Amino acid sequence: MWRISGDFWDGWRALDRQFDRISDWSGHGGPGHWPDADMVPLGHLSVHHRSVGPDRQTRFTKNEQVTFMSLWALAPSPLMLGMNLPDNDPFTEALLENEEVLAINQDPLGQQAHRLARPGAATGAEVWTKPLAGGGLAVGLFNRADTEMPVSVQWSELGLSGPRRVRDLWQRKELGTVDHYEVS
Repeated sequence: MWRISGDFWDGWRALDRQFDRISDWSGHGGPGHWPDADMVPLGHLSVHHRSVGPDRQTRFTKNEQVTFMSLWALAPSPLMLGMNLPDNDPFTEALLENEEVLAINQDPLGQQAHRLARPGAATGAEVWTKPLAGGGLAVGLFNRADTEMPVSVQWSELGLSGPRRVRDLWQRKELGTVDHYEVS
């Protein structure tokens, strides 16, 4: 593995920049060689006033933490934990223990996600895809804008036709067979 960024900490601007860094390295990684977008800055950080400041919990909001884990899973970036594990709250534990999301990061095909070019999409609305072993496709919908907005994808944008079965890995539930997908 090799670092693709400087030290990465728990602020939205830093996470927002990682989208572009990860996209820039798409196509350069795979089994045996992984671009490393840096550690996982969730949970209890800076134990005993380390060089990054006083003891604290991550500054990421819950939505930003889900965004972070989703992006690192799709990248796939190594998941090196930069936290004090015994101090995790139930929310952080659930993020780190979601077997379905971890399976995307650890998929044996080892493909990196790529960001779709979507000229007509709203600024900040991004769709990322990652082929999976067994023929599946992981799709990440992200809102990088400063305001809330829905982000959707038509299967035709992914080169697919007809309705597709969708599973939300964070909710751990089937969403049915649909002809497009949207999150808000």
